Amino acid sequence: MSLAAILGVLTIISLRGIEDVHFIYPVVIVSHFLMPPRQSLLLNILAILGIIALLSAVVAPFHLAKIAISILACSSFAFASLGNQQNRRLPTLSTRD
Repeated sequence: MSLAAILGVLTIISLRGIEDVHFIYPVVIVSHFLMPPRQSLLLNILAILGIIALLSAVVAPFHLAKIAISILACSSFAFASLGNQQNRRLPTLSTRD
C-alpha cells in the first residue's frame, strides 16, 4: 500500500510538477506505520531519489536539496516518533511476563 501511494505521488509530480511535491509528506509519515522501519526508510529514500530525478530538469539544485532534506527530516521524525512509542511500551511489556 505504501509503495502504491509513493508511486502515485511520483506520478502526480511527473504530471503536475513541483507544485504538488508536498503530497509526499503524509505518504512518508504513513509509510512508517504501515511497513517495518527498514523497508519504510528504504522506500522513502527511493522516493526522494525519484523526486530528484523528476524535478532535476526544472528545479535548481539548491531547491532540490531543500526538498530532499525536508523529506528526509520528515521521514526521520516519523521514524523517531515510532521508536519513542515503542520505548514507552517496553517497560510494561517486559514486566508482564
